[in-house]
Amino acid sequence: MLSIVRRKALMRRLGMGVALAIPLAVCLAALRSCMLPPSVLEHSLSIRGDNALIAEVELSLSRAGQAFVEYENPRAGKFRT
Repeated sequence: MLSIVRRKALMRRLGMGVALAIPLAVCLAALRSCMLPPSVLEHSLSIRGDNALIAEVELSLSRAGQAFVEYENPRAGKFRT
């Protein structure tokens, strides 16, 4: 059985330290991006022609996720859907 020092030296000689570091960095970047909420890439809003009380919102996100639309009226207050 090799000691830890000898194993590290062997791994360095074989380039395994770098080979292990790259996948780890990729995994950490992927994990970090999964923890952040998706960003809105495009959005549009239109008021329905047949009912001025209905607004249609379309959007595309950078990845799958939830989106909320907030709107407010000075008399009625703030709403979230």
